Amino acid sequence: MKPTTRSKTRFKSIDALRGIAALLVLLLHVSQVFLQSKKIAATGVGMLDFIKVIDLGRIGITIFFIISGFVICKSFNSKEKELKSFVIKRFFRLYPLFWFSLIVGAFVLWPIGKQHLDLGILAGNATMIPAFLGQPFVIGLYWTLETELLFYILMSALYFFGVLRNSTVILGLTLLCYAALVIFMFVPAIQPSLPHWMATPYHLSLMLLGVSMRYAFEEREDEARLSRRRIATLHLLLLLAIPFYIIASYLLRGIDANLPDAIAYLIGISIFVIGLKALRSAPSYLVYLGTISYSIYLLHPIVFTLVRKAVLQVPALYGLHISFYLAICTVLTIIFSALTYKFIEAPANAIGKKLAQKNT
Repeated sequence: MKPTTRSKTRFKSIDALRGIAALLVLLLHVSQVFLQSKKIAATGVGMLDFIKVIDLGRIGITIFFIISGFVICKSFNSKEKELKSFVIKRFFRLYPLFWFSLIVGAFVLWPIGKQHLDLGILAGNATMIPAFLGQPFVIGLYWTLETELLFYILMSALYFFGVLRNSTVILGLTLLCYAALVIFMFVPAIQPSLPHWMATPYHLSLMLLGVSMRYAFEEREDEARLSRRRIATLHLLLLLAIPFYIIASYLLRGIDANLPDAIAYLIGISIFVIGLKALRSAPSYLVYLGTISYSIYLLHPIVFTLVRKAVLQVPALYGLHISFYLAICTVLTIIFSALTYKFIEAPANAIGKKLAQKNT
């Protein structure tokens, strides 16, 4: 009974961390949009200076990436689970809601830009990897889903070759990611053409950290678990090295390149490590926000865009404190997300699980 209890509380903390991560991303984007609007911004503009130093969205994304590794690796951890089953469930977990956000986003967000939206852009985005097809993202945050898919492919390959539970291999892959990151940084000739590709090796490393930490939290007390804990600790120190190096470079030499990202990564990793145990008894509302966090993440840009359009039509709503706009956008996003979870996410997940069972 004891291991089962630990497992349940652990997943409760993971859901709570998801909820926190989603709110951090929302907080950043809403603050940027409303404070940078000349007609709307009035009080609370100091928030812009704050988020320039501490990137709340990057903190949230860091937490999301580590959670992915922590959760996804266990999808392959049973003999009853097969690769085909994983693909089916992941497809229904990700794509139905994603396609909904794509369609709504195309109508709500794209008209704001100057570029013409054509079928090529929509088709490219529908794959979830538009950048690889030379197409722009309909919603900017879609780049994180592209990274998620790369990680799923990596996990599937490790499972196929039977080394997914080998913590040494996981740590070695992080070292390879670091090597790629160093090459990108110091060999301009082969640097990726897109900014998010530049950081992809580090983001994959964050997911791999989640894998190491999950195996370090196995219920059995044996030498193998102790070995995994040592590797997870080494893995954690490795992931902290780059943020600490960047911060040290700023403090000692005044080099502030990538400083906000470094601070965000450091805070995000710390929140995950601390929250994994501290949030075992997280309040139910925070756990629920984690349950609908995918909807919150995908749909909040649509909500704050519509809210901003509405505010611009009512001069009496100009110049209020940023907390007002944050509250309105947060409440509406949660309501919208609760509906999409109930009518899109949950049914799609159920279909995926049912089809996966038939194929195992």
